[in-house]
Parts: sequence; structure tokens; C-alpha cells
Amino acid sequence: MAVVSLILGILCVLALFDDSDWDADALLGTGLFAMTGMLLGIVSICQKKPGNGMAIAGVAMTAISLLCLTGLSAS
Repeated sequence: MAVVSLILGILCVLALFDDSDWDADALLGTGLFAMTGMLLGIVSICQKKPGNGMAIAGVAMTAISLLCLTGLSAS
């Protein structure tokens, strides 16, 4: 779960560098990826399984992505 959280976090952060206009579908899809990554990371941290560092990095990146997506949806 930690690896999946990290991968989804990386994908969400990379998606933020897209220069094109963000429509509602792109915001929704990226937001769902970010929320899934955050959920998996939090569950992995709570279960104290190996890979806590990856889970923490995934949660941090998905949180940053969600904050940026919130700003993009407001504009």
C-alpha cells in the first residue's frame, strides 16, 4: 500500500505541471487519485508495515496535490 501511495503521489504532483486548462473531469480524476493515495498511505502508516517512509512521502505529495487542486478549482 505504501508503494501505491507513493506512485499516486508522484503522478498527482507531475499532473500539476500540465500547462493546459483544467476542466472539471481533469480536476475530478486527479483529485480521486490524490484521495486514494492519501487513504492508502494513512492506512499503511497506521498498520505500521514496512515502508513507512514511502507512505509518508505519498501522503505528503497527495496532500500538496489536493491543496493545489483546491486552488485550481476555485479559479
